[in-house]
Amino acid sequence: ISHFPRAVRWWAKLGVPAIHFEVLSAMGRALQNDVEPPSNLTLYENVKRIVEIAEKKSIVLIHSSWMNLTNPLDYFCTSCKGIQFILLPSGKISSCFMAESEDNPVFEKFIVGKIEKDKVVFNENTKELRGITVGTMHPCKYCEIKKICSGGCLAKHLAATGSLFTPSPDYCKMKKLLVGIGQKALNKKYKCVLGYDFINQKRKEVNDNGK
Repeated sequence: ISHFPRAVRWWAKLGVPAIHFEVLSAMGRALQNDVEPPSNLTLYENVKRIVEIAEKKSIVLIHSSWMNLTNPLDYFCTSCKGIQFILLPSGKISSCFMAESEDNPVFEKFIVGKIEKDKVVFNENTKELRGITVGTMHPCKYCEIKKICSGGCLAKHLAATGSLFTPSPDYCKMKKLLVGIGQKALNKKYKCVLGYDFINQKRKEVNDNGK
């Protein structure tokens, strides 16, 4: 991540309008290859730097910690809420982009159904996942940023703590740092952290052009 500020400057020279970044999680290929995420301090210092660079270069930054900065919600994942799904080649239906391979330890918990005889058949995971809100998560209900963080990624919680309802302490610290950076940027009227507004605008343009 120490190269990230330089990378943002380089992408700016290429005319890149938006950059989507996410923090490495200790799961999947990262776990298999013994790759560790950056420390929270290193992350904080470098993300602060790229926010300043991005604002000066008119680049939009997209990060899941900032998707609810201007539109607080009590849930994080649209897939787990049933707004969208991932249809796998096997015919199984996943509610998580991280649960697409049966090798992943969280796979079965996020399979919400399957296609049978041209019909969608949902299973018991569907109701549990759709019922999870930030208010049902153990450390979240008293958190000052709960409607902005919105509880975070359920798959990462399950992998780290064994529970959908319990984020790891490190995850919470990371989210609070990133949300804090986003809020300070908004207070300075920076537009670079409004990445999800950028995505929604582009979706609208695509839809309008398709009419």
